[in-house]
Amino acid sequence: MNWTQGEVKHTSNGSRATQTTLEMMGQTKKQVKGHKDDADSIELRIPEEHKLQGARLVIMTQNLAYDWITQLKKLRPITRKGQENLKDTLDALEDLGSPRPTEQKLWKDLKYSKRRNNIGDWFWKLIHGRLRSGAYWKNFPGYEETVYCKHCQNLETMNHILFSCTTEGREHIWEMAEKLYELPMKTNNRLSWTVPSKALLRGFSSLKLRENITNRQKKDTN
Repeated sequence: MNWTQGEVKHTSNGSRATQTTLEMMGQTKKQVKGHKDDADSIELRIPEEHKLQGARLVIMTQNLAYDWITQLKKLRPITRKGQENLKDTLDALEDLGSPRPTEQKLWKDLKYSKRRNNIGDWFWKLIHGRLRSGAYWKNFPGYEETVYCKHCQNLETMNHILFSCTTEGREHIWEMAEKLYELPMKTNNRLSWTVPSKALLRGFSSLKLRENITNRQKKDTN
């Protein structure tokens, strides 16, 4: 500042412009000092209500995030309707002769099955009752026509779509499923084909018929 002031005095020869310049520089110096004093008085401590402990996003996964949110909101991982569907599925597997899996085993079989992810997602929604059909669309303006089946005018539930609708396409799909069912297993080592119930369909990933039938045949022989 002293060098600048001397330089200005030397070049300006004491003119009014020099005096004005010096005054402006003095004001600037005071402003800078004032800002410095304000900076020194800033409260740097973090208020207690703002001290939030979060997760490290580098190691965050969808599974960890879901578990954390479930615990935070104290949510049940499955709805009451989903729990009823799950029990019906386990009962249907056992009634058919398949070993009754635990709930954890059923979810694991569904997760690690060899089917495509979108199919596994469909089965997951089927168990939880989250497939959007029928009454789900009743209160959505513009979607009222999707509440009922366009072919037979019945309520468009998943049970109706899969098992009771009289449209030709539904029967054709189950005929194709029967042909696929007969391909991988020998005739003496499988049950006769029947269209599965909705409860049994939900548990296809955990269905263990071949091993169960073989053990039963061994017991009958002995």
